[in-house]
Amino acid sequence: MCKSFFQPFAFLLLTVLAAGLSLTSCGKDNSGGNNNSATPFWKGVINSNIWEHGALLRSNGTARYFVSFSGGSMNDTANVNVSKFEGTYIQVAGTDSIYINCSSATSTFKLKGITNSANTSMSGTWIYSTGGITNTLPYAMAK
Repeated sequence: MCKSFFQPFAFLLLTVLAAGLSLTSCGKDNSGGNNNSATPFWKGVINSNIWEHGALLRSNGTARYFVSFSGGSMNDTANVNVSKFEGTYIQVAGTDSIYINCSSATSTFKLKGITNSANTSMSGTWIYSTGGITNTLPYAMAK
C-alpha cells in the first residue's frame, strides 16, 4: 500500500524537476554556439535602413549571418523574424578587405567590404542570391 501511495508523488516530483531543468537549459540563441565576449558580433543595415542584418565572426574563420526581411531586430537574434545562415569569412591580412560567405540550401549571402582602421565598422556590397535572382545592395555594420 505504501508503494502505490508514493508513486504518484514520485512521478509528479520527477515531472516538475524535468520541467525545471528544461527551462533553465534553454536560452537565447544569438551565437551559433559561440557566444562570448571574444567573438565579435557585427550588426547594421542593408541599403540605408531597408533591412537589419548582423554577422558573428568566430576566430576559427566560420561565420553565422543573421538577416531579417520582416522586421526582426539584431538586438534579439532569436526572434522568429531573424533568419540564420552558416558560412565562412576571410579578413585579408595587411589590408582592410573582408569577405563573408554564408548560405543555406536555397539562399546565398556574400558580403564584400572594407573595415575601418580600428576594425569597428565595415561597409561594402551585399549580394543575396535565391531562386535564380540576385540582389546587390550597399551595406554597413559595426561592432
